[in-house]
Amino acid sequence: MNKKTPLPLGFWLVSYLALALNIFGLIVFFMQRYQPFGKVGNFTNASVDYFNKIPLWVTTSQTISLLSGIIGIVCLLSKKKRAILFLTTSLITILIHKIFVIFIRTGIPLSDKSLVLHLSVVVVFMFLVWFSRLSALKNWIK
Repeated sequence: MNKKTPLPLGFWLVSYLALALNIFGLIVFFMQRYQPFGKVGNFTNASVDYFNKIPLWVTTSQTISLLSGIIGIVCLLSKKKRAILFLTTSLITILIHKIFVIFIRTGIPLSDKSLVLHLSVVVVFMFLVWFSRLSALKNWIK
């Protein structure tokens, strides 16, 4: 009899939490891109100008990172090894986006809280790439 062993609870917790974080990131992305600035809050002219002048390559890298992150997490939940590829792609494109946000952009100074938030996103995705590789090593995903 071929009995399947259930996956550990931690696998499901990490995967569903990562999915929720990615969906939240996608919602924030769409709010930044498509919500009129007057309806979001009290933006200064510098903030509105900054968002209007974000280069296409930055928006593209952010879009790719969000979509590949969500696909990677769905693959992880589906126990597919392709999760490693998608999460690694997401990490690389997140790094490209964060390099712009932290080192290149001008117009809005980066606060300490904002810096911590941007760096924590990178750390989370580094963890997810590691976790997906660990899951493959333990044969949780195939």
